[in-house]
Amino acid sequence: MMSAKRKRRDRSPSLSSDSKENIDFDEEDNPDRANDSDDSLDMEISSIGETSFLNSQDKSNYIECGTIKSLKLVNFMCHGHFAIEFGPRINFVIGRNGSGKSAILTAIVLALGGRSHHTSRGQSLKSFIKTGESRAKIVIKLNNFNNIDKSASFKYEEYGDTIWIERLLKSDGSSTYHLKNKNGKSITTMKKELDTIVKHFNIQIDNPIVVLNQEISRNFLNSKNPRDKYSFFMKATQLEDILNDYAYASEKTTLTELELDKKKKVLKDVASELKELKKKVSLFAKIDDQNNKLSSLDKELLWALVCEKEREFEEILSKIEENNGKVIEHTTTINKLENKLTKFSADKENTQKDLDDMAIKVDEIKAKIGEKTQILTEYKEKKNNFAIECSRLKNELDAMGKDEKHLERKINELKKQFGDVEKVEQERHLRAEMVAKLEEEERQLKAEIRTRKLHKEQLQGSISEIEKKIYGCKAEIDSIKSSIYRKKQDIQQARSSENDQLLRFGVYMPHLLKQIDLEFKQGRFVKKPLGPIGHLIKLRDPGAAFAVECCIKGLVSAFCCDNQGDANVLSQLFKRTLGNARPPMIITRRFTNLHNVSSNCIQSDKYKSILELLDIDQAPVANVLIDRSNIESIAYIANEDEALNVMTNAEKVPHNCNQAYTKQGTNMYPVKRNQFFKSYAPNYNQAKYLTHDISDYILSLEHELVELNKKWESRTADLTPLQENLQENKLDLVETTNKLSKLYDRANEVSRELEELKNVVETTPVEMDLFEKDLSDLRMEKTTRNEKLAGLQEKYSEMKTLIEEINVKITTLQDEKTRLCHEERPAREKMKTLEDQLVSVQRTLNRFKDNLTSVEEEIHDLKKAQESKKQEVENMRQKAMEETGQEIRTTRSPSDVKKEIVDIKRFMQEQESEIGDRDKIIKQYNDRIEAHERVLEQVETFEELLEEFKASTKMRLDKYRRLRKQITEKACQVFKIALDALNFSGILEINHDDCIIDGASKKAKTLDIKINPKVMVNSDVYKDTRSLSGGERSYGTVAFLVALWESCNSPFRILDEVDVFMDVVTRSTAMQILVENAKMKAGKQYIFLSPLGLVVDEKYVHVHRMPDPVRGISNVLSHTD
Repeated sequence: MMSAKRKRRDRSPSLSSDSKENIDFDEEDNPDRANDSDDSLDMEISSIGETSFLNSQDKSNYIECGTIKSLKLVNFMCHGHFAIEFGPRINFVIGRNGSGKSAILTAIVLALGGRSHHTSRGQSLKSFIKTGESRAKIVIKLNNFNNIDKSASFKYEEYGDTIWIERLLKSDGSSTYHLKNKNGKSITTMKKELDTIVKHFNIQIDNPIVVLNQEISRNFLNSKNPRDKYSFFMKATQLEDILNDYAYASEKTTLTELELDKKKKVLKDVASELKELKKKVSLFAKIDDQNNKLSSLDKELLWALVCEKEREFEEILSKIEENNGKVIEHTTTINKLENKLTKFSADKENTQKDLDDMAIKVDEIKAKIGEKTQILTEYKEKKNNFAIECSRLKNELDAMGKDEKHLERKINELKKQFGDVEKVEQERHLRAEMVAKLEEEERQLKAEIRTRKLHKEQLQGSISEIEKKIYGCKAEIDSIKSSIYRKKQDIQQARSSENDQLLRFGVYMPHLLKQIDLEFKQGRFVKKPLGPIGHLIKLRDPGAAFAVECCIKGLVSAFCCDNQGDANVLSQLFKRTLGNARPPMIITRRFTNLHNVSSNCIQSDKYKSILELLDIDQAPVANVLIDRSNIESIAYIANEDEALNVMTNAEKVPHNCNQAYTKQGTNMYPVKRNQFFKSYAPNYNQAKYLTHDISDYILSLEHELVELNKKWESRTADLTPLQENLQENKLDLVETTNKLSKLYDRANEVSRELEELKNVVETTPVEMDLFEKDLSDLRMEKTTRNEKLAGLQEKYSEMKTLIEEINVKITTLQDEKTRLCHEERPAREKMKTLEDQLVSVQRTLNRFKDNLTSVEEEIHDLKKAQESKKQEVENMRQKAMEETGQEIRTTRSPSDVKKEIVDIKRFMQEQESEIGDRDKIIKQYNDRIEAHERVLEQVETFEELLEEFKASTKMRLDKYRRLRKQITEKACQVFKIALDALNFSGILEINHDDCIIDGASKKAKTLDIKINPKVMVNSDVYKDTRSLSGGERSYGTVAFLVALWESCNSPFRILDEVDVFMDVVTRSTAMQILVENAKMKAGKQYIFLSPLGLVVDEKYVHVHRMPDPVRGISNVLSHTD
């Protein structure tokens, strides 16, 4: 049975075609058909009006499809293995709490595709698996034949009269379905098939009056919110679905209106297309006019060509006169340059002569200074010798004075001394032994000091060497780190410049060029600087990129300026824009036409110069490369071996070739007279700036980065043992120094003791005469030494005077030398200037001579062209006169006339290709007019139909309100009848809109249940369900459910413990009402779950008694009464 929602959605209007030519309407979208559905709504209302649980026709054999035949549970909740067979009409499942009744309801909901939260018993499927088990299974059998007609069955030929539904629950929370026929053969495992079956049988497992579990019943009994009760009523009666359908229809109407607006816009597009077609039709007349114009333009073109040839003839005459003037001008300039060359040569000879004279004088002064310096050295040596001798004599005299005083003191002591000779002898013997012992110790100390001192020197040398190695290692590591950092920056910059060559010159370059453009627009530059040079040159041979970069070197990133003022402005701009980055080179040179380097360019049929490899649009850029790098005289020889063979053989070297570069960047200088072959390898191995594909350069950088990282790791590993060795040597040095200091202290102490022992003089009275004699000799020697010292001091003074005189002479000579050197510097600068001027004048002279030769050759060629052009003009004039019949004077050039002819032909071709065939366009134009009118009429018609659909929808909404009113009134009536069975009275206050009842304001969408129990039957006061006892409230719920069942068409209904709070009489009456109501519903199935016993003897009633629960045992058997 198709739901009302699907029926209404199928009838909702929509526009699906966006065609500008045809707008058609589907019959299904015709709003007139909405009127047909009004009858079905009337039928629904009348059928509800005719239905009554008091007047139902009994059809004993009729059983609705979708009723439950049996249920089997395995490891589900408290059941290990459980099976139950249901009767086709009324079933009571009786059992104590915990016996597994609610598990039956829960299993039915899950087996029919319900989710875990629909059961109000768990939040996940794994919670329904019996404790200790890994999976559970539910098997339910549904009736698929009503015993009358197979049309109500679902795929009867495939499933038969019974549909088996099996759902397997797993411990990971997942589940699977198996749908089988009556014989147990598996049909499908698709959940979609199950959903189709449930919809086909109108099984409403989420409708609370179809499946009423304990949780929903308890919430309803305890609910205090009238809005919740109203929502329960709307959902149970499916009025909520009908209301949602109207909301959906309203939404679709809005979307349809939007689509209709789009169609109106499409109509505008169609009108616009119609306008374009009209323009095309009007263009046919213009095409005819253009054809006539082409004929006259062809004649004008002939005479325009004649006029052009005449102008070319006049231009040749003008060029001949101009070149004659250039010959005179060049000849004059050459004479002036030759005079300048002669003058500069004479000045150079004179300057060179002056420099030679100065050099001779400087050499003479140097020779004199050398002689004086040699004499000064001899005098200083003599003076030093005299000073040393004087110092030695003074020291000897001082020692003699001390000896003299010592001898005088000893003589005086001897004169007074008288002592024991034997005692003196003993003391002498003891002193001798002590001296011998101390001398031995001193010898050993000196030997150990020498050893320790040598070890200390070795340690110091070793520490110095290690420190040098560590310093070098650290410096190398820092250098490698810097190289790694720069290499990473180069890689990053290279990768970012793969798609933008300008970024290869620096990340700042795009911004810098924008600033240069801005400064130039503001008038700060006389002429706009050009650069970077590498960005302004293109390679004719991409394979020569590396060779060209190696050749022009730093010029690849340089900028050219026309004058010094522009260079200063550009330099300031570099400072502001680049910050700390290294600024590019700025080359200042006047922007002139391209140099004529034909005389200096290499002449070879096989090899090209670097200049010939370059495609340079800017002449100043080419001039800079010519002036700075002489690229016109540098050959490009791609193969390394071939280049080596050519450059080492003077006969094979191309004429004017001064250098050559290979593809690998090797620079070679050829063998020439007075010049040997030289070769230099490049500093890097890949092109960076001029290549289109920078991937090789990036790979090279990455390889270099890997090598640097390896080198850094190696040097870091070498540093650790050096530092450890240095620390060990320093500790050993400290220990050796301390030991050496102690040895020095002990040696000094021993030396002092020896000196004291040795200074003890053994004196006897006999030696006094010897002391007196020594004193006399000493005084005589002292006198002699004093005389010698006076003579030496006199010679020292004389030598000092001579040295001062020589120093004065040397200073004078050096001043003279300095003066000559200062005079020589301007002369050398003048010489350098003259040499530069000679080179410049010579190059300019050669260029003018070459230009003069070229002009003379050009004059010769122009004279030949003059004769040829004159004959050509006469022939063209004769031909034009023959074709046109008269001379046509025109001021336009042939290119202008040709352009107009081409434009007219292109216009005609474009118009003809765009417009197409004349008859076809006119027919299409007429057809489009008819289509536009037809579509316009359809849109207007559809607007009228849409308005009728809105009116129909409004009318159906009114009928919905009547249906809602009828269902409400029927529910209230059945509710009162059900209450009357127990001598209760009560009312249902169902408020769909805001209203006032008995003077009290009632809010919309609320429902109040009010009951007057039998004890208060004579009272007009009704109680709210919250103030009733549990049994009274439960009975009220039963009466409410019976009232709602009148609008429910589900094949079965399940109620769980609605009678739990009733007394015996109330419960008996309630059960009787439920059974009576169920009996009157032909083919409907009812399942009531209750913990209380029941005595019923009816042929329609089946009672299933659940065994009392046994804790720990989940196997429950079922039987049928």
